[in-house]
Amino acid sequence: MRDIMECLRAKSKNDETKNDKSFLLKDHLKETVKRAVSLKEFIERNREAMDYKKFNDEFFEDLIIACFLHDLGKINWKFQLEVFGRDEKEYDKSSGDKSELNSISEFFKGFKNIEIKDHELVSILYSLIFLDNDDSAKNIRSAILLHHYNQFYVNKEMGMATILDEYPDLAKYIEFLIAKENEIENLLREIIDYIKTDYKLKNDTQVSKIFDKLANNITFKRLEELKKHIEKEYSISTKIQMFTIPDKEDKNFYDFFVFLGCLRRCDYSASGNVEIESAKKLAEEVYNDLNNRIKEKINHTKELWQEKILTENDAENLVLIAPTGSGKTEFALLWAKNRGKKLVYTIPLRAALNDLYERFGGKDSQNKGYFYSADNNILRILHSTAFLEYLKEEKDGKPLDIDEKQTTAQLFSSAITLTTPDQVFLSSLKYYGFDKLLSIYPLSSIVIDEIQAYNPEMAAVIIKTMEIIQQLGGNILVITATFPPYFKEFINKEKDFKIIDLKAYENKSEVKNYKLMRHRIEVIEQNLFVEVPEKNKKNSEENEESAENIHEKEKRDDIYQITGAKEVIPLINENQNKNILIIVNNVEKAIQLFKLLENDDNIKERVKIKDGNEDVYLLLHSRLIEKEKSRRIDTVKRTLNSEKKGSVGGGSASVPVEKRSLNNEKKGMVLISTQIVEASVDIDFDMLITEISPVDSQIQRWGRIYRNREKDYTEENPNIYIFAGIDRGTTAIYDSRVIEKTVEKLKDKRNCVLNYENERELIECVFNEKINGKTLKEEYIEEINKNLEWLKYYSTEKRGEAQRVFRGIAGVQVVLPALMKASNDPVEKKLGQILDER
Repeated sequence: MRDIMECLRAKSKNDETKNDKSFLLKDHLKETVKRAVSLKEFIERNREAMDYKKFNDEFFEDLIIACFLHDLGKINWKFQLEVFGRDEKEYDKSSGDKSELNSISEFFKGFKNIEIKDHELVSILYSLIFLDNDDSAKNIRSAILLHHYNQFYVNKEMGMATILDEYPDLAKYIEFLIAKENEIENLLREIIDYIKTDYKLKNDTQVSKIFDKLANNITFKRLEELKKHIEKEYSISTKIQMFTIPDKEDKNFYDFFVFLGCLRRCDYSASGNVEIESAKKLAEEVYNDLNNRIKEKINHTKELWQEKILTENDAENLVLIAPTGSGKTEFALLWAKNRGKKLVYTIPLRAALNDLYERFGGKDSQNKGYFYSADNNILRILHSTAFLEYLKEEKDGKPLDIDEKQTTAQLFSSAITLTTPDQVFLSSLKYYGFDKLLSIYPLSSIVIDEIQAYNPEMAAVIIKTMEIIQQLGGNILVITATFPPYFKEFINKEKDFKIIDLKAYENKSEVKNYKLMRHRIEVIEQNLFVEVPEKNKKNSEENEESAENIHEKEKRDDIYQITGAKEVIPLINENQNKNILIIVNNVEKAIQLFKLLENDDNIKERVKIKDGNEDVYLLLHSRLIEKEKSRRIDTVKRTLNSEKKGSVGGGSASVPVEKRSLNNEKKGMVLISTQIVEASVDIDFDMLITEISPVDSQIQRWGRIYRNREKDYTEENPNIYIFAGIDRGTTAIYDSRVIEKTVEKLKDKRNCVLNYENERELIECVFNEKINGKTLKEEYIEEINKNLEWLKYYSTEKRGEAQRVFRGIAGVQVVLPALMKASNDPVEKKLGQILDER
């Protein structure tokens, strides 16, 4: 019979693993332990930047032990049978006693009828061979139990008596362990020796001590005691204890989930054969000479305004309020450099991610970005569905395959990650899998680029997550041109945030776009679109609006009538030489308006750009595939600027770019878009035509106009045209209360030329307007506080429980996940997906 250690598997053999034998259990355990050691080394290398006190020797001793124990439950006949393919089983039949499967069969002789579908339950039994019931042992066992999704995450008490009720064959497995004591002990010692002798681990004195201690602690007496208590049905849970997750947060709650997240990251990165963290000392190898690199990119030799402010006002948690296009991104990078941690940079719109990735990383060695790396291992872009999609692991009880585990393991593993807020700021819902995020927070400085005026439910989720990040030693920087007033109640000095408002900065003239008079607005008091009634409407009772009906209706081609066409078309034709941006509030509107303009003989050549022999259509919305969306944005930017020019404020680099040609070069372009260009997309148009939206959203849209200019806007005609009519397509995604007050205040600014401070005042005015005796600001604060109270409870499962809790925090307002999933806002869209019932 072959050595059993050389036969037992952790996963199926495939083309990727058949040569390196990483499918074997001994190798997976070894690689998982090595990831724990790598994580420890990364933290030690960057220790001066880390504020999370729990990352100590005891933490990593427990983590290494958990990594060793977590998959021992795969020493199970049924599991082993599943990971051998049909061809291998046929081969084993002809190979006799020397075959792997026959050796495993012999090992389990007399104990093959044990039915335990979740191997993590069996791993808990193995922990009793090595560990007693102290606090560390309890944490380790609970983490092992939850390292795969099972019913004990929320629905069941994590006590051994309850577990045995659900998995009665565990009692049979205990009998197997006791009956095979000598063989099991020899196997476990052999695995320990194998791990200890790995070239990376054998010189690590802490690892050697841990495994020596484990080997010395081996005993089957605790299993025998447990067996006796099971037979007597007496005090079973006292013999194998676990950490009990409380219903409400306490000081141990998040620490436990950080530990679980680290275990799962080690497991996934070992399975995917990828590194868990960069081996770099971040301050010296990632952020080194960043100031000079920024100055070089923006053609600026003097001290930057960002440097001056950080010298005087740096803090672990900051809010920077500054104009669009002023160089807030560069401020964020310099702030992150001062922190010395991993940087997670979030921007609200996916369309901006690729642009930022190129800006940070550069295209090649000739056009280097701020963090250009020849081996490309510093910077990673994490698209908006990537992290939460890994929850597919639990779908139908099927585990992720190796490719999925590899992709998942790499999430947030880079020194710098660019992503959307929905990937980072939903962890306060405590869905299954949020632990991985929690384990990243202590290592990270997190930037929120443009915190938006979310509804009270979403605002509460984000605020609560920010509290968690701070509690775990992570750092937060909010950079925004439009800081919603109600956020000041929750993001302030009392919450350990320093607010830097450039309004109080003495040298405002150094800041690009601060004093510039950029925008003259006109309010058109009508709808740009009117919804077309559905044909053959039934009675109103049969046609009550539901999320599903809305979703189906959006597929129609004739949802809207473009009632504002008689204003839009003349505006375009009267401004032949100007580049015009049109922003509407949903995809269907954008598509219908594009079709109208494409069929207009005077405009059709302005809504496409010739790229070689191919036409690039000037239409942007969220349903375009990412590659095409990025191509269109890139083409627009190249057409707008044949050569980007640097400025004192920051922003664009002086890099020659290839010029694209309009089909009719005598006229300016007309770009039709949804909100995907609203923030963080560095484009500079001459004129905007837009639907109404909340005041902060409006100002973000205006920020794409007259963005990189040196002189005030002095033309008599407006460069901002706002259709103030409100339709259901608009109120479906925006708070109607804010919309109505926004319209009122914008009317007062007709034909006024506004600078940044004027626009900031608009936001304050809107949220200080009263409705039913309370200001909008007060209404939002009250609703957010109510929602924050609900979020204190640990009761949110991945989907079903999250939906129940979120409906609870919304009070009488019904939250429709299907409608949220159709939202243009990526955070709300992803939240809807989490809340949607399985």
